[in-house]
Amino acid sequence: MERQPIEIAFERYRAESPEPAKRAAAALKRLLAGVERSLWPEVAWQFSSLTGDGFPVELAFTSTGEAIRYVVDPSGPEIDSSMRLRRALAVIEELRGTNSSATTERIRPSFAGAGDFYSHAERLLRIQSSGGGLAYGAWIGGRHDSDGDRFKLYAEVPQGSSTEADEWVRSVLGDRPLLLGRPPILRMVGLEPDSGRIEWYFRVERMEPWEISRIMGMLGKSEQGEQLLGLVEEFAERSVATSLPCTRNGFSISTDANGAPSVFSLFCLAKRLAGGDGRIRGKLLNIAARRGWPLKHYEAISAPLADREGTRTKHGILSFVAAPENSVQLHVGLRP
Repeated sequence: MERQPIEIAFERYRAESPEPAKRAAAALKRLLAGVERSLWPEVAWQFSSLTGDGFPVELAFTSTGEAIRYVVDPSGPEIDSSMRLRRALAVIEELRGTNSSATTERIRPSFAGAGDFYSHAERLLRIQSSGGGLAYGAWIGGRHDSDGDRFKLYAEVPQGSSTEADEWVRSVLGDRPLLLGRPPILRMVGLEPDSGRIEWYFRVERMEPWEISRIMGMLGKSEQGEQLLGLVEEFAERSVATSLPCTRNGFSISTDANGAPSVFSLFCLAKRLAGGDGRIRGKLLNIAARRGWPLKHYEAISAPLADREGTRTKHGILSFVAAPENSVQLHVGLRP
């Protein structure tokens, strides 16, 4: 019964994208092995900080295409947070080395630049061991489409200062402060083995629109900054000229394999912008129709939420994304 929400979602994926769905299901089987074999089965499917009700899987949808995307908390609740990053690395290595058989399609991530990936992972292990407390340790993201399978490691940065983490950020993003008068708090680092990209996730209280414009100007994305704030306005249905709809925001900066900043993302809880699941879904689909976004997977999988109200939502984080190869994108997380 615990996996039933995932199976229901995958019925839609299999109907529209049978081959990627087959590979995604094989990957999820391995990714969830730690949860399914947990020594604490009574809480294994409701302990995670990944989603609002503790479910250890969140589906992800994006305006740029119909790839099957998700994030998984791969360790059971009995595993100490300080051990979760090592276990996540072992799972990624296992997915990398999975061989084909008569009954199982080979999972095929591309691990170009894997040496850099593992050196960065070792640095994150040091950062976690030298900092404060950890809430979740590590998550793993997956993406499956006609081009193959890709995985992403999300490593928590512990609460409290870490000299190595601060030096790492400065070595990549430079000494110029991202915000004036208050430093954003680095909360997580994302590593993509196949592309060599690193994503730096920060949290900040009461971020101002001008601060977003300033950061994006520093990244050479001033024009996209206007587009991004325009998309926030379109979803929130109010002006954001003087203030943002969320009092607690997150943002991230991605750097490419050469260390150059290439993507900026702004994060906000979907319910803070729109309320209940039904309203969130309606706004997303209306914007998708106006902009010609391919969200057929999202539309089908979220259909049971069309009339759902209340503040305990299945929708998670909305991400407003400025990437170099596209106009501004919108991503959303959904607990299946």
